[in-house]
Order: sequence, then C-alpha cells, then structure tokens
Amino acid sequence: MVVLIKDSAGWLDFAPPRLYSVSTMENPLANLSVAQLKSAVAIKERIQKLEKKLATIIGAPGSAPAEVRVIRRRRKMSAEARAKIAAAQRARWARQKAGKK
Repeated sequence: MVVLIKDSAGWLDFAPPRLYSVSTMENPLANLSVAQLKSAVAIKERIQKLEKKLATIIGAPGSAPAEVRVIRRRRKMSAEARAKIAAAQRARWARQKAGKK
C-alpha cells in the first residue's frame, strides 16, 4: 500500500513501514552490527534527501525547472545553390507567363 501526501514540494508517496516481530529469526536487523546499522541509517537519510530534492524539481507547482531553449543555426546555402533555385523559379515564371498568352 502506498500513501500519497501533499507537501509544500508537491505530492510525495510513502510506503508504510513494515512491522517486524521481536523474534531474531524473523528480524533482519537483528543480525546487523552497529556499524552496519549506522551505515544503513545514513544511506536512508541520503535517499530521503534525494527524494525530497527530486520532488521539488519534478512535482512542485511553483518551482518548475527553467525552460530549455534550443538554438538552431540556419543552414548556409552556397551562392551556386541560390543561383540554381533562382534560375528554376524564373523558368517556372516564364512557363506560366507563356501559358497565359
């Protein structure tokens, strides 16, 4: 089950914590050392910070990322190509003008 919570940064989803029994056979945390538990807590905190940062980037209504604009450069056409196009257009105009008479 996932719980959606409205935060100032937007919608965040949280899975409810799993309940572990006290039995050491069923509790995976019982077999970890103190150093491993501290490391796991540090990793969990980093994950929460990153999720919060991601939520501010993606989900916050007022803090949308800046619009990215792609500047496309115009293709340069050679003088020879422009002359060919102009000559073809003049030929079309001449054919059209000859057909009207």
